[in-house]
Amino acid sequence: MESIRNNGHRPLVPYVVATGFTTALLGDERTLREFVVGEHMRERVSSRGRTAVLILINDSYDALTEPQLRIGVDKDPARFERFRSYCGRPIAEVPDPFECHESYATHFAEAWKRRLHGLGIHPIFIDTYQAYRRGHYAPYVRITFENHQAIQNALATRFQDFTLRNLYRPQCPHCLCVDATRVQEIEGGVLKFDCERCGHGTRAELSELKGKLTWKLDCAARWNLYGVDLEVFSKVHVAERGTLGVSRFISSEFFGGRLPSTVTYGPILLDRELSHRLLEILPPPLLQKLLLTGIRSDLRLTKAYIENFCQKTDVIAGMSYVEYVRRELPRRALRLSRSGPERREGARASDLDDPGLIAHGLQFARFFYGRDHVLRDPDVAAIAVLDPATTLALRDLLRYVIELRGRDRVESGTSDLIRTYMLQNPHSRQSYRGLRRLFRQPQGPSAAGLLASAPLDYLRLVESILSLRAQGLSPAPRSPVIEEGGRS
Repeated sequence: MESIRNNGHRPLVPYVVATGFTTALLGDERTLREFVVGEHMRERVSSRGRTAVLILINDSYDALTEPQLRIGVDKDPARFERFRSYCGRPIAEVPDPFECHESYATHFAEAWKRRLHGLGIHPIFIDTYQAYRRGHYAPYVRITFENHQAIQNALATRFQDFTLRNLYRPQCPHCLCVDATRVQEIEGGVLKFDCERCGHGTRAELSELKGKLTWKLDCAARWNLYGVDLEVFSKVHVAERGTLGVSRFISSEFFGGRLPSTVTYGPILLDRELSHRLLEILPPPLLQKLLLTGIRSDLRLTKAYIENFCQKTDVIAGMSYVEYVRRELPRRALRLSRSGPERREGARASDLDDPGLIAHGLQFARFFYGRDHVLRDPDVAAIAVLDPATTLALRDLLRYVIELRGRDRVESGTSDLIRTYMLQNPHSRQSYRGLRRLFRQPQGPSAAGLLASAPLDYLRLVESILSLRAQGLSPAPRSPVIEEGGRS
């Protein structure tokens, strides 16, 4: 990786945090922890004054498997059968089953970028298929071929008879698969190998060969190739004979000696009902906090665990996410659709009015509490059966609210003024009992809060319907005049 120069002075060499993934599918939230931990480590390094970058190494030269394909095409039987014949080939060479990108790998790489960007994570993507084809891995492939037997012997000695038969996976020139080839012999610059998928045997000049290092050697090569300082690993890969142990040995003895620091994380055990839900119901900062809980431990996520976490975790200082959803969300969700002169230009919205926070909160409320705080069309049928006194009282209430909110007033006191009016009105208990029904809001903010939050255009619509209903009825008492200071 090239250094970043600082105005011609000493080059600033970035601290490289790496994660790796095969973009053969998108998956659910269980796949996110590695990248959240990687970004967390990048931020820690940056906070100490060091330039740091997060790279995501996309193993697009890996073979596509049938389980990956099944999930990748959303378990669509027709698509699965159509693309099944591509299994075993590098995912970079598989066509996009959705026909919107140049390849299968590109389709899911873009999907991963959108998901990570939504969490505020912006890694540098490195495509291994392109890196191999452009010769970036050539020095490490050459070292592997020149020391093929020596590497196998050294592994067997270091790891007590551990064998790694396939140090390199050549791509079969007949079926184009890369997952079932076996190196038989290397002699005089010629590689002899066969393919278990199609049964063909092949001899090829090393200089003309296509393929990739097996994963544990590839990992050691990328440390040296990209100057990796820290890599994030699942704890299942850190056993002595696992990826980390073997890669460290290969790097030390054959590939240049770079040994990055490592951070390990435990897997996520996710209840089925939460799959693909966490991204919808949790704002990105909360989801990141959740995935950073006890990084090295397994994280068992149940519905009860999530709700308890949200009861204890602040969405802003002094207010938990559950408290926000129950207390603040209903009226703020209604207010989100307000626009135009109703919002004073230059006024700064509260952090609690953030559209993204509201969108996640609405999903949380639906999932956990079965509540849906959205603006609905008024219930015209309910208005049609109102008695004359109730119709006139509600019409006058809406006229009062529309006039009140049309003035330049502090929003925090609007609901109090509306509540006072309702209590002072002689028809309050009888007339306003059905207000929620008219608005189709069986749950949510109080009647006064609802009137203070609903869009003005919406209130004008309901008022006009009530006025039409009131035509021909006995005249209503005159609406009180609103004086300066908010008193009527």
